[in-house]
Amino acid sequence: MTEVLRTICGDDGSRHEVPEDQIASPLYTTPEAAAYLRCSREWLEKQRVYPTTRTSSPAFSRVGRKVFYQKSELDAFIRRNTASSTSEYVRG
Repeated sequence: MTEVLRTICGDDGSRHEVPEDQIASPLYTTPEAAAYLRCSREWLEKQRVYPTTRTSSPAFSRVGRKVFYQKSELDAFIRRNTASSTSEYVRG
């Protein structure tokens, strides 16, 4: 199995490669979160403003004007929206 590395920035501005499993819950930008969920960036942005009752929006954090999603929140969003058959899917 190959090790997945993430680049992190130190307080002094230095950059370091760290194994992803050593980071508690990586933060994803909107485009990264959309890629992880395999949805469009636009859909994810709309969900922040107009969440549907069934799917609700994945929890996100704001730092200034930037929006970040924790990987653990994206995984929870996937679990909340998992169905074992199409009859279980109810439009919100």
